Amino acid sequence: MSWDNHLLLQASDETDARAMVARLADQNAAVENPVLSESQTYGEIYSVLGPQVFADLFGNEIPNVKERIAAFADRVELHIDATSDVGIVADVQGKKGARDGDDLGRTIGGLLSLGRMKARIDQEKDLAEILDLARVKLSDNGLRTEMAMPLTVIEKLFGQCARGATDAAAP
Repeated sequence: MSWDNHLLLQASDETDARAMVARLADQNAAVENPVLSESQTYGEIYSVLGPQVFADLFGNEIPNVKERIAAFADRVELHIDATSDVGIVADVQGKKGARDGDDLGRTIGGLLSLGRMKARIDQEKDLAEILDLARVKLSDNGLRTEMAMPLTVIEKLFGQCARGATDAAAP
């Protein structure tokens, strides 16, 4: 559901949805345990994903990657900044005692490199450009995946969509 044309809300059931709307309507309501602190609410879109939801983004093509992500990750903070170019950051926090963060970070970095090479071979220049800007950074308790989509690429891709819609609407 959307709230005042500014927020998109997702809840697991009607009770949770009503509780969110009630908190939004009451500006003085205090949230006892917020999912994100005020300093973590940057970008136009921000959320916390469960480890399995994040792992599912990687598809089933590469064996064991989804399982390794789900086993390692405790929490994934997602931030999207779309003020001009689009920047996407996924901060993956490892579970206590999880030790394979470095190996997992290198695996994800390798997958990004492999995807970039395949995009170049298949002459998918836009995808290759996007993957050129993707990075994986290791931290003490997890890893950070960063991806950017330059405005020029977005305009080119969505310009094709706009032209297609105009062509379809023509008699």
